[in-house]
Amino acid sequence: MRSICCSNKLNIADEKDLVGLFEKYLAHRDNLPLLKEEDPSLDWSHLTVAEKEGRQKAAEEKQAEEAKKQEEEKKAQDDAYNALDPLGKANADWNKKIDAVHAECANRLVLSRLSKQQKVDLFQTIRYSFMKHEDLLSLTSNTRFELAKDFIVEGLSVRLNPFENGIKSDLKINTEPRVNFEPSKQDAAGAGAGGVPSSLKKTNFENYYERKLHDERAGHNALEQKLLGAAIGKNIKDLMHVSNEHITQKGF
Repeated sequence: MRSICCSNKLNIADEKDLVGLFEKYLAHRDNLPLLKEEDPSLDWSHLTVAEKEGRQKAAEEKQAEEAKKQEEEKKAQDDAYNALDPLGKANADWNKKIDAVHAECANRLVLSRLSKQQKVDLFQTIRYSFMKHEDLLSLTSNTRFELAKDFIVEGLSVRLNPFENGIKSDLKINTEPRVNFEPSKQDAAGAGAGGVPSSLKKTNFENYYERKLHDERAGHNALEQKLLGAAIGKNIKDLMHVSNEHITQKGF
């Protein structure tokens, strides 16, 4: 799902549609059983030393019992396998491989809750800088988007000053528009409004392409400086060569 939502070609006209989709998706996944790291019974930070030792001892005893049971089952399976003829052993080996494939497929099809990192990766696919101010502000109070607060703040920051914030290299959010985006009426109205800072007089899309031009100009300037430095260096080298030849000729 993350790879689909990351695409610039995702056919949506408003990022709010993606937010609504994520809310429904997370509501479904959050109803699934807790992950191991979320299970409160595995949190021993509030236990006393004696309680921790008691739980540790019980866990070790349970682990020893399970290991003994598995060993007995394996011995029974080995005895049954050794009693087979060559053809029976070949069939047993094949069935074991099939069972392993089925088990792996079943494990992959099992749905589980999303981990914190998976949620962060999913939230990062939203283009926050192309959402409306009111939608971004409403997200700050949405408990399902608790892990996306840093991205929401960055989106608000880019909305307030699109050009200056858009060229920062430390932004975590994606500031590029999707293919099907169109400037919102709010942006268009803001572009023609008077008495506002110049950074707010342009739509987010206009500022996006200004940022692109800024990057291109910076690249061209860097290349120009590099070529100029190389040319100066060559001229100095040629002058030194001519000067050395002149001194050598005088010496003769």
